[in-house]
Amino acid sequence: MTDASEPACQACPNGVPTITVVLPTYNGAALLRESVESVLAQDTDFELIVCDDHSKDATWSMLQTYAAEARCGHRPFRWIAPGDYVFL
Repeated sequence: MTDASEPACQACPNGVPTITVVLPTYNGAALLRESVESVLAQDTDFELIVCDDHSKDATWSMLQTYAAEARCGHRPFRWIAPGDYVFL
């Protein structure tokens, strides 16, 4: 997972994505992989931010496999989502 202080989207023009997708989760390991893969399959410049509310299941460890593609953190969620459009 990347740090919240890093540029929002290192692969995006000017470091700012057109779209920011924020995916909140709690004990969502069973469905989270499908959700994350769906977002990552998009063909526009975007960033994916996953906010885990201190899940008790394998959510956090599963998210570790997406370290290069997503920013992830635990609640409280105080990051800024700088995309032109933010979907929750």
